[in-house]
Amino acid sequence: SRTACSRPRRSTVSPSRPPDVSARERATYLGRYRLTPNGTDANVPETTLEVTDAGGQLHGRATPALWGYDATFDLVPIGHDGEFRLSFYRSGKLLGMEMEGQLEFSDDSSGHATTIQLWQFNRLLAKGSREN
Repeated sequence: SRTACSRPRRSTVSPSRPPDVSARERATYLGRYRLTPNGTDANVPETTLEVTDAGGQLHGRATPALWGYDATFDLVPIGHDGEFRLSFYRSGKLLGMEMEGQLEFSDDSSGHATTIQLWQFNRLLAKGSREN
């Protein structure tokens, strides 16, 4: 009797790439926000978050720094609806993206972000509003 020979199947998966965010859209998020913890179990202190744009990429700077990471991190767009994943550094070295955490911006009628929410594992950790 003959046995079936199985061949490994090859498949190619294109790397996922975050969507490009135009300079105009990035400008709507720039500014300083004040985050307030949502309860006491979130492990997030009162935080000032400064959102900047450098080299076509949005960055956040949290004061104080969050969860033992560097204060500065990248904001990686999930789509074009104001939702971003957080990509953290430690001692200047990229650690990677926090897949279960995200920042969510909401805007006013003029299109500028006015409020922000920090989520992790579908739980609201902190929320805040724009200071400038």
